[in-house]
Amino acid sequence: MVTADSTIHTCDSESDADLFWASRGGGGGNFGVATRFVFETSAVPEVTRFALPFRFDEAADVTAAWMRWGPSAPPELWSKMELGARAADRSVAIHGVFLGAEDQLASLLDGFEREAGTRPRRRRIERAPLLDTMLILGGCARRTYEECHLPPEGTLGRGLHLTRSDVFAEPLGDAALAGLLEALDRAGLDEGSGRVGLDALGGAIADVAPDATAFVHRRARFIAQYAAYFSRRSGADVAAANARWLDGLYRAGHAHAAGAYANYIDPDLEGWAEAYYGANLARLRAIKRRYDPQSFFRFAQSIQA
Repeated sequence: MVTADSTIHTCDSESDADLFWASRGGGGGNFGVATRFVFETSAVPEVTRFALPFRFDEAADVTAAWMRWGPSAPPELWSKMELGARAADRSVAIHGVFLGAEDQLASLLDGFEREAGTRPRRRRIERAPLLDTMLILGGCARRTYEECHLPPEGTLGRGLHLTRSDVFAEPLGDAALAGLLEALDRAGLDEGSGRVGLDALGGAIADVAPDATAFVHRRARFIAQYAAYFSRRSGADVAAANARWLDGLYRAGHAHAAGAYANYIDPDLEGWAEAYYGANLARLRAIKRRYDPQSFFRFAQSIQA
């Protein structure tokens, strides 16, 4: 990493350990320019992926069950809950990946269905290459790796969307969940679509102490991303209407949140530094004073020296 004084740092747990600590969850342009990374990788040629779509009238039971089950699943299984508001109707589905065999995954999904007290409209389980699965989860279904780039290299379009986020330490109670599902109604969503995506934490994330790296939300259960999507051809009135719809959706869940996710940067978030970094904020500010006392690297929500 190159810091503001032009020094080149090779950061690890023994050399520039504070800068190494800060860069894992508090980097994002706060401390310098990262020019090289070294990773320890594991061979994962294939994964088992799955999708479970449910009827929306079952959304309360399914979501409540997932909030208990998803973050507590074995570390080989990761899942996310998708609640959508589209032109035709609202939708609810669970997607995920599993590092194991199809029959092992089927047994875990059986357990979830018993927890939820219902069965999905269909259950899709398939073994697939890791890269193919990552393309699908990244929004590049039916595109090759080369096509999954912006033009001129690829064919991926860049749409418009507004997002906000929350981090939850506990599942939502019945009343809060009902309010969130009610706010997901398409009324007020002038054009396009909206969603709430709940990403499970737990697993290997929770095996690391909250102060071991700058990412403080190790003990949280899941991260929520609220989003409203619309076309580049939409006018200012549509953008304003969708922003109001998104704010209503956000307010429905935010009162119960334990923080926010720095990678879903939110320019309207009050108390953003504490929400992103929690108890690790003081140490991050001290590291900023050491490596960038003049705040050469700064932006609207950068860590202040």
